[in-house]
Amino acid sequence: GGIKIHQKISHAENPDTIWLVEYQSPTVAEIAKSALERSDNMFTECLLKAIGLREFGIWNGAASVGIVRSYWRDKDIDVNQLFMIDGSGLSRRNKVTPLFFGQMLASAQTSGLDHNVDYASLLPRLGIDGTVKRMLIDTPYAGNICMKSGSMSQVLCYSGYYPVES
Repeated sequence: GGIKIHQKISHAENPDTIWLVEYQSPTVAEIAKSALERSDNMFTECLLKAIGLREFGIWNGAASVGIVRSYWRDKDIDVNQLFMIDGSGLSRRNKVTPLFFGQMLASAQTSGLDHNVDYASLLPRLGIDGTVKRMLIDTPYAGNICMKSGSMSQVLCYSGYYPVES
């Protein structure tokens, strides 16, 4: 008990359908921000699988990884530097080179700006947000470097942007 359900008028084809819950999903930008700031691995895994669902109609990580690899290959990035098993980055078999990260971030920022998306603004700000909140707090870099941390089994890495005029 104690849960109240108010019947809503259904817009479904079946007039006997009763809506129990209506939920508005966060925007893609809000999902990306959560995934990057809070390291929300559930979002990243689901986003990866949603790519396969959209493209092939199947909820499959391996199919989705193939789509991701093709996307970056089409951007002239060497995907032989990307060993991707899942969307969360938690598999021990995931491996990515620093060169791949650099090329990916440069490409994402350039193509994002073509579509009015500033990818750097989605990343946590050093000394202010997310998992890099406590880093270099009282330095000129705090708030001026946008980056994501990643860690697993004695491995720690960072990637991101240091926005400058040129």
